[in-house]
Amino acid sequence: MKMHDSINDRNNNFVRSVHPCLREMFYKLFTSCGITLRPFMERESLNKLTLSDSKYTYAYRLHVPYATRILLWDIIFNPHDLTSAPDFDFNDEAFEEFIHRNNIMKYVPDWVHWNIKNTASLELVTQGFIKLFTEFQVNELQRVGSFISKEYELTSSLVNYNASDIEVFVDINSTHFLIVLHVDISQLPEFIQHVSEEGTLLNPNQDYALLAVYYHDNEGKNMSVQLNLSPRLNQFLGNENLLNIPPYANISLMTYVPQLTHLLQKHINDAAFKFQFKKEFVASLLILRGKSIIEYDAYFMNQVSFLCEVSGSFFLVQVRMGEQFPEEKAVVEIIPFHNFCSKLQIPAKIVFHYEESPEIIPDKMASHLLDQLKTYIIDHFKLQVPMITQ
Repeated sequence: MKMHDSINDRNNNFVRSVHPCLREMFYKLFTSCGITLRPFMERESLNKLTLSDSKYTYAYRLHVPYATRILLWDIIFNPHDLTSAPDFDFNDEAFEEFIHRNNIMKYVPDWVHWNIKNTASLELVTQGFIKLFTEFQVNELQRVGSFISKEYELTSSLVNYNASDIEVFVDINSTHFLIVLHVDISQLPEFIQHVSEEGTLLNPNQDYALLAVYYHDNEGKNMSVQLNLSPRLNQFLGNENLLNIPPYANISLMTYVPQLTHLLQKHINDAAFKFQFKKEFVASLLILRGKSIIEYDAYFMNQVSFLCEVSGSFFLVQVRMGEQFPEEKAVVEIIPFHNFCSKLQIPAKIVFHYEESPEIIPDKMASHLLDQLKTYIIDHFKLQVPMITQ
């Protein structure tokens, strides 16, 4: 599960420090698991091993997102024999004792049968240890209040839920859950990647909707929730803070999760419908205006600009659709060219307040808008000739 994922595409120095045999493994770990790595600063000595090739790094700290926390796990490769499985240091004595008490072959078979030629080996090993860590944390629930343990037990019994859908982290005086919300986002368009000036890419990996549940005491008397959405969902639904999710109070978690999932799915369906409506509306304008189209928003479908000619004078028309279109009317601006403005002494830009179409159908609305636009230009600019259409 990923809450904060970022990869710097220009970090070539780090790539060059990784042994060629491991580069593809690390790449898969980045892109599939949202796990970042940091090389150890001390490269001269690793577990009393002398580096055979000092230009490569063989020890890294994994930053593993887990249940609203970041786990810091150390991984060390043998520089003399990369065919040997790497050593892990989990910086958690209780977890390491738990590992020794369990069948490592059951959870992490790819570590026991390490294969340097399999570029997915490191990803599979890390995922196996994450599953084992989840088992460890579920076991730790026994030492917290019965209320929290019961909430986990009932929630994990929901239809379509399994152990991998709920991450648990038991701290000294608090407990955190991170729960997958099963929603269908197949109707939404693909995510647009934004690049910062530093070249950092926001890496969405796979889409997700996660509910973070915080029990601020081990009795479950003080609690809070937070919704975390992938960049793609945020891009089309708006910030998760604007969704007005219901409070988690006086209700069981096994009831709250389905309710929140249903609410989120409704928002997704509404966003998908409005996007499709705008897409068809824009397509209708493109067909009706033909070669007079100057530009349009081919991704979000939020804007169309086209040229109108009336009696030898030209107008630029800009139609902008907001996120709530068609519930909220589009903003239509008419921009006469300057030579025409100077003759009639009119403003450089005019907002056209059109009447809504009686039929809420994309092509009908587009035709209705253009018909009104034609009449408005003739009347407002006192021209007695029809608008020339192409």
